[in-house]
Amino acid sequence: MLRAAPPSLRLYWGPGTCSFVAHFALERLRRELGVAYDDTRIVLAQREHFAPEFLAVNPRHQVPTLMIGTTPLTQLAAILHYLDHTFPEAQLFPPPGPMRWQALSTFLWLNTTVHPSHTRLFRPERFGGEAGAASVAEIARTTFAAALGEIETICAGAPHFLHGDRPDAVDAYVFVILHWAGLRGFDLQQFPATVALVERFRATEAGGAIVEKEGLALS
Repeated sequence: MLRAAPPSLRLYWGPGTCSFVAHFALERLRRELGVAYDDTRIVLAQREHFAPEFLAVNPRHQVPTLMIGTTPLTQLAAILHYLDHTFPEAQLFPPPGPMRWQALSTFLWLNTTVHPSHTRLFRPERFGGEAGAASVAEIARTTFAAALGEIETICAGAPHFLHGDRPDAVDAYVFVILHWAGLRGFDLQQFPATVALVERFRATEAGGAIVEKEGLALS
């Protein structure tokens, strides 16, 4: 049975945000399966996520947002679930089995625990006001540092990429988190296994293409 043509896809992404993971996933679909997608760059530093044109797409003013035809899909985990379910042969997560469940566990930990700790480090005034910002940032830095240590342990035990010989969505998320760590002044030499993994990720066609397109660096 022939698969019906998928609806048009357009990703709204912000450079260096978690939308990098969805951006990588779509680029791999394009390169490996010929799945076409369009994309729109949203620069958060210029408050483009509050522009009326984008608010009409996502009133929560967040990236990533994936337009599936005329329907917007928000939240990174939902977007990756849609792409993985629609194009399972791309193996954006491992196939069903114990490795898949572990990969999903790690992905959701990165998304719901590690990512928010970085947000509190990056924008502490949102959570503690001006008076409490320093305290929030101090706690967040400790929490984020502990998470980086745990990621290093996970990467040290990986065979090549986290779940085999090709990168998946979890590897992409680790890349952007290590990028954030560099921006926040962490010494990346403390995490040699993680750096080695993301360098392997950057050497892949889809991974390298999106790193270059978004202008990201590990520093």
